[in-house]
This record gives sequence, C-alpha cells and structure tokens, in this order.
Amino acid sequence: QGVADALTGPIVRGDAGTLAAHLAALRSLAPDAVELYLAAARLELEIAQRRGVLSPDDVARVAAVLAKGG
Repeated sequence: QGVADALTGPIVRGDAGTLAAHLAALRSLAPDAVELYLAAARLELEIAQRRGVLSPDDVARVAAVLAKGG
C-alpha cells in the first residue's frame, strides 16, 4: 500500500502530546537519537499533510513540538 498509506503513530494521529513525550524520553535515554527522530518526524508530518489526514490545528500543534525539538 506504500509508505504514505501505511504510516501510523502519533504524528498521523495529530497527537502532539505523545510526540513530545517521545522526544523527552529520547533526550533522557538516547540523546544522540533526537536529531534523527526529529528528521523522520518532520518527513512523516509532510506525508501526513499530503495525505490530508490532519486538521490544520493538528498540523500546527505537531509542527510546534517539532520546531522546539520536544
């Protein structure tokens, strides 16, 4: 079904709280992985936007978490 249609998780759900919690855990447990997670999350947000699965408010909330890095 392709990557875009197969994506699941907090970004596709617009769940900024879980995304922030993931980033906080990574900062604590695996700080070297934070930048990689952010890069992948930004790409996933772009894909979710193209799919049209997020409201503008969801996009704004997720983007805000990504912009401040968690």
